[in-house]
Amino acid sequence: MPDGDTRTGGHWGRPRVWVVVVLMIAAFLAGGVALTLGPAWEWVLAAAVVFLLGGLVAVPMGVFRASVRDEGGRSNDPRDL
Repeated sequence: MPDGDTRTGGHWGRPRVWVVVVLMIAAFLAGGVALTLGPAWEWVLAAAVVFLLGGLVAVPMGVFRASVRDEGGRSNDPRDL
């Protein structure tokens, strides 16, 4: 497959997609913690902004088109059937 294909990356997917997903999860968790500590609205707002920016970066990166292939090269994406 060419390098520009969104389904490359082996069994675990593409690393840059994982970076964005981990960033968004961290922002979500930080916002939840900030809600329980006060609530600290400045931190909740900052976490929400980071989460939304992560989403805006993820969409053009093709995070929704990224699928993982098993060892046999088969995709779990129903559009590939």
